[in-house]
Amino acid sequence: MGYWWDRVVLPVRRAWLGVASRFGVRQTGLWRLRQEVSTCEYEDVHVMWEMLSRTTAPAPRRPSRFGPQPRPWGSRFRLCRGF
Repeated sequence: MGYWWDRVVLPVRRAWLGVASRFGVRQTGLWRLRQEVSTCEYEDVHVMWEMLSRTTAPAPRRPSRFGPQPRPWGSRFRLCRGF
């Protein structure tokens, strides 16, 4: 079992975690919650789920890792730029 675990399972798991993190696949439990809400018999739960799942504003954009970086020293040397 140790050979199988070390040689097959761990590399496959490592590869899957890399692919999942690259494409944003996360285990958030949202699928399970959706199933629970859909099987619930109370109407108010369905109404609240509709209110939560409906989006009126577009999702905010994530900041790019390769975009312009903030300059922490720029504000401290503002007076020196005038000379």
